[in-house]
Amino acid sequence: MVTEFGKYIRKLRVDKTITLRSMADEIGKSASYLSSVETGKRSITNNFFDAVVGYFNLDDGKKEELRHLAAISQNEVSLSLREASPEQKNSAVAFARQLNSLNAEELKKIDDILERFKL
Repeated sequence: MVTEFGKYIRKLRVDKTITLRSMADEIGKSASYLSSVETGKRSITNNFFDAVVGYFNLDDGKKEELRHLAAISQNEVSLSLREASPEQKNSAVAFARQLNSLNAEELKKIDDILERFKL
C-alpha cells in the first residue's frame, strides 16, 4: 500500500519525469529501498527525509507538508524518555496505552491542547 509520503514523492518524481532508479541513485539508495519507503514497507528515517527534501529542493512550506505526511505514514513511533520527568513519562505511557481506544472527539481535544504549544 502506498503511503501518503510515498504518494507525495512519487508525484514529485512523475511531475519532473524522474525515474525511481534515477532518484534512488542520486540520493545514494537502491531503487528497491526507495520503493519500500514509498509503499510503507520501510520506515522514513531522518536521513532519508533530509535527502528527499534536498533532492527536490523543497521550500519550508513543502518541507513541513512532507514532514506531516511522513509522520502519518509511519507504522511505529519511537520516543526517548531519557530526559523526561516522571510526570512526562507517565503521560507518554498512559497516552500510548490508550491511543487505540480514544475516539475522534477525545483525540481532537488532545490535538487542541498540543496545538497551543506549537512554536
